[in-house]
Amino acid sequence: KHSKKADFIKHSPFKNTDWEAFFSATSTNFGFFKKYARTCRALWLMEEGYLENLSVETVGYSSRAPFYLAFEQIMGESLSYFRESRVG
Repeated sequence: KHSKKADFIKHSPFKNTDWEAFFSATSTNFGFFKKYARTCRALWLMEEGYLENLSVETVGYSSRAPFYLAFEQIMGESLSYFRESRVG
């Protein structure tokens, strides 16, 4: 929804300086934050059964490849391994 940093901050309850302090303290940036938030949303949707046939558009990606890469960067494992390890 808010893919641009300025738009996101405008709709956030925090000031730009608060976000900059957060990114500095966590050694991250807005791009990483977006990946993290989207991955968390995807995890929640999977747990709730909403993403049986993963629709990456639901979590802000236009295709699967960037989502799979972001998922692995955030979770430290591939989406397929993640899914396989939770079956059973």
